Amino acid sequence: MTRPRSLFRKAKDYITYDLVEIIAPRSIPNPPGYVPPRKRSLSEVLQNVYKGTKLYFDSWSQEKIDRHLAEHYGEDYIKEKAEKETSRKEWQELVEGFGDAAKGGGKAMVPFLQNLYTSRAAAYGQALRQFVTGYREGIAEGVPAPQADPTDAAGESQQAVTQPSRVRPGRDSGDSQPETGRDFPRKPVS
Repeated sequence: MTRPRSLFRKAKDYITYDLVEIIAPRSIPNPPGYVPPRKRSLSEVLQNVYKGTKLYFDSWSQEKIDRHLAEHYGEDYIKEKAEKETSRKEWQELVEGFGDAAKGGGKAMVPFLQNLYTSRAAAYGQALRQFVTGYREGIAEGVPAPQADPTDAAGESQQAVTQPSRVRPGRDSGDSQPETGRDFPRKPVS
């Protein structure tokens, strides 16, 4: 017969080890060399909670966030924020102008939309011109200029000569189409 002490020990082991594994099983055992994190004291836990809550409440203040980001990212962040602010103000002015023009009715919208179209079209056209000039400069830098062939007396490089396409027989030269290589017998046109 089992003694009560051994029954108590088995029940205690079951509750402390096996029941925990049944309720919340571990997916896989820890890898070899794993060092579990040390237990933190109450003062360390309270310090972490204090730091976390302080950072959380600081995140509600835009000035503190801006100061923090400016420290980390420097002048680039400040310039980027100023550009975003000006573009946001321009957008707000545009929306307000649209609202005012919409209140005036369809006839009041015409000058507003014409102004909007001309200003945006001018901006897009200027941006496109800048892109094209930059693209041409990039191509000029990337592709070396062709050098003259030393055997060519005129100093011009020879270009590949393309063969002209053949004209199908039975057609006049005004409607010439390149020959496909197949001549099908044609039915006489009646």
